Amino acid sequence: MPNLLKKQANHINLSIEGMTCNNCALGISKYLEKQGVENISVDFALGEARFTIDKIENTEKIAKGIEQLGYKVVDDKKEANPLNRKWEFDLVKKFYVCAFLTIPLLLHMFIPDGFLSNPYFQLSLCIPVFAIGLWHFGKSALGSLLAGVTNMDVLIVLGSSAAFFYSLYGTINSLGHDFMFYETAATIITVVLLGNLLEQKSVRQTTSSIRELSQLHVQKAKLISGTNGTEKIIETDASLIQQGQFTLVNTGDRVPADGEITWGDCS
Repeated sequence: MPNLLKKQANHINLSIEGMTCNNCALGISKYLEKQGVENISVDFALGEARFTIDKIENTEKIAKGIEQLGYKVVDDKKEANPLNRKWEFDLVKKFYVCAFLTIPLLLHMFIPDGFLSNPYFQLSLCIPVFAIGLWHFGKSALGSLLAGVTNMDVLIVLGSSAAFFYSLYGTINSLGHDFMFYETAATIITVVLLGNLLEQKSVRQTTSSIRELSQLHVQKAKLISGTNGTEKIIETDASLIQQGQFTLVNTGDRVPADGEITWGDCS
């Protein structure tokens, strides 16, 4: 496991890849609650989980537990990207394959006769979609069940599996079209994949805006200490500036806090 700890007392910040929605964040939050940690804040858009812990050495155990839920905890020293480009590209490919195979399954509802209504033809189209769905959602669903914290992926797998195996039973026993729900199984998976894609696009735009704003945030300030010719400049954290203190802002610097100009000028 990588070095996951931030060296600030018992305040822990983990970078997590693989969260796709608020339900993912909620599942991790519930898991953290079961571990007895406090001040829990999980943000799926930023790919972060923050909490405080009594015994800092237990953090590695908690990180492994999060990975067992189906996510990936990465070294926060790296430029962790919650919206991994490769993962998003794989999601796009999965969606297009599923959509291409699901459309004929839906068309048979409007064209009741012909090869589109053949149960074995529908089965051949549904199997790849169902397999992609199990591969994409299954690991997270299984991990959440083993951890005792169910997430949305469990519902997706249960819904698509029920429709698929019910239809398969009807196909094997030649029970007719009243038992054919392959389009339901495929549509569940395809629609959720589409939802994930749209959500990723929205989150990417939001995350980019947040990062641009954070880049404008001033981290350091030049504090003027001393009086009557003994002044000296001390660099300090901008968040530590207090009312009544004086700071030096040179040409090109960002103003670290609201205040009044006591000497000098600016435009």
